Amino acid sequence: MTADLSLVIARHAVPSGPDGLSPLQARILSEPAPVRVFSAPTGAGKSHAFIRAAADGQRVLFIVPTRRLAQNLAQDAAAALAQLDPPRPDAVGLWSSDETQRQKQRDPSYRPWSARIRQVTDFDGTRFIVATPESVALMLLRYAGSGPGSDPFGASYLAQYLDHIVFDEFHAIDPRGFGLCAFVACLCAAIEGPRVTFLSATPVDIVPVLAALGIPADRVVVGAETVLDDPPSQPEQVTPGLRVLHGDVRLNFVTEPDMTALLEKHAEEVEACLARQKQVVVIFDSLEELQKQKQALATVLSRFRILPNRRLAINSIDDSAQGSSLDGLFVTDRNADPRTFDVLIATSSVEMGVTFRAGMLVMDAGHDALSFVQRVGRVARADEPGLVVVRRDPSREHRQPWLRTMLMALEEEGTGQRIPVSRFLDVVLRSIRQRFAVPAGVLEADDVPKAFRTMPQRAVWAACLFWHALERARPRHLAGQETVLRRLAPAKVRKVAALLQTVAGDDTGRTGFGADWARAFLKQAETLRDIAPTVVVQEPGRRLDAVPLHWINRYPVLQAFPLVADEKGNWTLFLDRPLHEVLRSGESVYSRKERSVLLPNGQRYRVPAAEAVSRAVTEMAILERRPGTSARLAAQLRAATELVRLSGLIPDEEALEAVRGTAIL
Repeated sequence: MTADLSLVIARHAVPSGPDGLSPLQARILSEPAPVRVFSAPTGAGKSHAFIRAAADGQRVLFIVPTRRLAQNLAQDAAAALAQLDPPRPDAVGLWSSDETQRQKQRDPSYRPWSARIRQVTDFDGTRFIVATPESVALMLLRYAGSGPGSDPFGASYLAQYLDHIVFDEFHAIDPRGFGLCAFVACLCAAIEGPRVTFLSATPVDIVPVLAALGIPADRVVVGAETVLDDPPSQPEQVTPGLRVLHGDVRLNFVTEPDMTALLEKHAEEVEACLARQKQVVVIFDSLEELQKQKQALATVLSRFRILPNRRLAINSIDDSAQGSSLDGLFVTDRNADPRTFDVLIATSSVEMGVTFRAGMLVMDAGHDALSFVQRVGRVARADEPGLVVVRRDPSREHRQPWLRTMLMALEEEGTGQRIPVSRFLDVVLRSIRQRFAVPAGVLEADDVPKAFRTMPQRAVWAACLFWHALERARPRHLAGQETVLRRLAPAKVRKVAALLQTVAGDDTGRTGFGADWARAFLKQAETLRDIAPTVVVQEPGRRLDAVPLHWINRYPVLQAFPLVADEKGNWTLFLDRPLHEVLRSGESVYSRKERSVLLPNGQRYRVPAAEAVSRAVTEMAILERRPGTSARLAAQLRAATELVRLSGLIPDEEALEAVRGTAIL
């Protein structure tokens, strides 16, 4: 089929030393700097270097952005470390909500914080811990305050018991989630202890953020893998000193109405890929579209003679199903190994680090240029050719400047051209690098311009909020740790503390809404990424725990089914047929996601989520100027406005309910 635009990303490799390590892998193990920012192409073995470190006796906390990636990496690490002598069956630990649920099903008395503390402190046991950011943050913020008589988890555990702390795929970190990363970086830079490493195939420049938090430049190193474009074509076994990462990858952009049509038009390529014992992977930008096209995709795949038990659906809805299931369309099982299936249909949750056997990738363009590059990097691992077919949507290109810019830049390279991977990355990521550029002096100033909304500015203040929350979370019997935290704290942490104190006013204990607002704002430190509210959907024979709540407003057909709340306020929607059938049978209507906005005087609003911060700032300015507003309230409003503007965060009803009646935060 003729493509609108076609390019070939040339095969590329990395040098490999006598020990099997590439230059970057060797540097990962030897670089003494306490803060390291390293980049390498997908498939270069960044995580493998840390598994090697664990095999050599070092202790690693490896933090990844998704639960599925955590599970995938833990399995790989366990297989690699199983060869230790003597064998260590507990060499790998996994910190995630999925793992906690599995352990509690085996043993209802299981307590995750106690088990995790044992893993960290047992030098003769666990060596490689894979964790999600949320699990580490909650260990520090919540379990630290569990009170006397328990084992509190504090900064000292990170400093005393670990050799490496790693943030993998750090480009995917939300600005509000950078607090955990910055805290660990500041801690490692200030003490002689573990080294912290930020890893990514598509790095963004976080050095200005680290500098703004007071980390000296001589404590940070930045490095990249040595990549060889168009290496010799002999097999690796007769080409010593070379490890091929990817073969030639043909990149075709094709205009089609939907992903099902795109897959169907490439039937010959699909069959050729499967004949080579390689996987076909289909990646959607929209969870909604994946669900709506499930039946049509299954029909097409059945014509390719791919049985339902050989195709896996990976997305937040199907992964939330209780247990594994086979509904006649796809296997849905969050514990399944993706590498054992012929076809995967997925959303962006698989674009970071998850290992496939993909020889062909059929995909939407992604949510930004970073997402696009990560997806392309999932295909043609090792010295194998691959095909990536990208669906073009002219209406979307009109709405999204990054996509137009990227396509124009690739078109300038010339259709049919074969380009080095370094050139490909430079062209595709150009707009991202510009977006993360930081104006001189901005991060050093406390008074941030109102229009400045780049990630680095928000990340600095989110980091300071996290640090202050950590100070406040210290239980009384760890007063010494609180002193250390205050001594090491970046200067801007004191500004956050002072602003929160102003909002709380003279209120003490749990009285007065100003104090409630300040505690609810501080609780934002526990949420590392913006996640939309969900409801449980009960299908016939299957329960789904993570269906977006706003879909009920988007699809009037869903409103015809019973929606029932339990005693805890959790909602369940009861359907008489599978969700994908219901969505396909009804038209959607425009519905904006909403959230609550709280003001320090107790007023609250329900507004579109995208407008929450600007609406809060506007309403507080109006209230401050209103006749009759007391001087005290005016000061509270000014302090709250500055906190919201600097961090981009605003407390909501859920945070308010969580802090009322607790003294932890």
